[in-house]
Amino acid sequence: MSYKKYRSLLLSFAFSVLISLYCSSALSEIPLVKANNLGDWVGVLSVPSGDLRLWLSIKHNEQGGLQATLESVDQAPGKKIAVKNIDIQKNVLRFDIPDIAAKYIGHWDENTKKWSGEFTQGQTFKLNFSQGKPKANSTYNELNGHWRGEIMGHPLIVRISTDELGTVAMLDSPDEGVRGLLISALAFHERSVSFEIPKAMVKFDGILALDNDQFAGTWVQQGQPIRYITFIKQSDVSVQNEPNRPQHPKGKQPYLSESVSFMSGQTKDIKIVGTLTLPAGNGPFPAAVLISGSGPQDRDETFMGHKPFAVIADYLTRHGIAVLRYDDRGVAESQGDFYAASSLDFANDANAAFNYLSSRVEIDVQSIGMIGHSEGGLIAPLASNTNEDLAFMILLAGPGIKTLDLMLAQQDAMARLQDVSEEKLQRMLRISRSIMQSVITSHTEDAAKKSVSEILSPENLNILDLPESQKSAMVNSYTSPWYRYFMSYDPAEHFTAQNLPILALYGELDVQVTAKENYTGLSDILKDHTDATIKLLPKLNHLFQQAKTGSMSEYRQIEQTFSPEVLKLISAWINARF
Repeated sequence: MSYKKYRSLLLSFAFSVLISLYCSSALSEIPLVKANNLGDWVGVLSVPSGDLRLWLSIKHNEQGGLQATLESVDQAPGKKIAVKNIDIQKNVLRFDIPDIAAKYIGHWDENTKKWSGEFTQGQTFKLNFSQGKPKANSTYNELNGHWRGEIMGHPLIVRISTDELGTVAMLDSPDEGVRGLLISALAFHERSVSFEIPKAMVKFDGILALDNDQFAGTWVQQGQPIRYITFIKQSDVSVQNEPNRPQHPKGKQPYLSESVSFMSGQTKDIKIVGTLTLPAGNGPFPAAVLISGSGPQDRDETFMGHKPFAVIADYLTRHGIAVLRYDDRGVAESQGDFYAASSLDFANDANAAFNYLSSRVEIDVQSIGMIGHSEGGLIAPLASNTNEDLAFMILLAGPGIKTLDLMLAQQDAMARLQDVSEEKLQRMLRISRSIMQSVITSHTEDAAKKSVSEILSPENLNILDLPESQKSAMVNSYTSPWYRYFMSYDPAEHFTAQNLPILALYGELDVQVTAKENYTGLSDILKDHTDATIKLLPKLNHLFQQAKTGSMSEYRQIEQTFSPEVLKLISAWINARF
């Protein structure tokens, strides 16, 4: 979504449409079907993270009906997933995957001998099944194993395995909570190793050492300088070099912690799962809904080895404030499709969390607010537009200017920390501005894709250090439903409830939501509000850690997860009002 240091990996933050498919058995009473409908079928699902091969196996169950399994060959090899409600009647194939609110409907094409249809999971994708098993990948047994590399102290794990369908590879980025990012175009020839990661816009070319214990080479990623990375084979894959995080809650706590769930979505068909912490005592208590930043986030907003939402919830609950934090839709235990959702969908999820809190007898229904971090500071105002019962809003590094201006300021700040030359930076910013303006002014997704594709000429791709092979992935990223809505956001159009208590905090060293511009912008927007407090806090970064430069490269190295002074400030502000 912008010039990034590690953000392009974050955009993956679990990048799979199908990696979490876990469903139960098929219906038992299904009409008999033709024998040639049984057996193995293979299709290719083209999604933003890449092309995923799906292997559908259909057979009769013991009752004479149908049962089937589905395997995402490239992202979860060997993991057979049972589907529900599979039905073949009158040349129509149907099946459901309820755990992620997904379904497939295909029609038999006698000319092509294929099931031609659509896979729907929030967003709809064309998916055709042909009879037969997936074509096997090339086999590279020499590369099997877990290989660990680093970018400026941040670990990257390449997992390579081989089965009957050949060799597959995936990338984990533990600091960012990313697991199973699809690696494509894996090749090994005469000790040369190469692969691509379309979603992260990465291309790697290297050499395997003679003793097969490491491979090293160039890592080229859009918007970043070319790096030389060594991946070392791990003898003990369980060792992750966990950083020290003294603020993370440990052991028995002096409050109640409960796993909860609630329904969201336009038809209330998406199950959102989270954790509710309740202070000791009888209540009713004031309460806060925590809303995470951009990228697929779990309930703790896990990033770079930190769990800031767990720390915030722990502190506030110890000080008499109930807290509900939850996995984003399509992440961890929550259902739904993260990549088909926009910020407005996430605002609906936040209001669903609010409604759940309102149903709890332990909660003071007149004292429920929202705390949003980063993009969460955009989502909370969106949620407030349709929630007149919201009692307060706290924005942690929330946008205070138009998204286009915010993203250009972010790119500029990050590039200067990386010592990108002024000439190159200005050329990159011109391209980024053109892309974002075209996304804003395009009325349809197809029009946006056409415009962005034209801007990404060979010359501009070269300026962005982006190989031609990554152009398609970049176009898809810039024209996704989330990004198109995100780019349309203007905070001046929101914050209409002038009596709503608002606390807005910015870290002076923040380079993701740059402090000066956003602090000034939001101060102007809220100048007529009756209870608005806006503070610019010294020596704090985007995560509200005490930092030296604000660079993302510091996030992991800093042991502090969230400034204790900011925790005190938030708690005192809420308790002074409720």
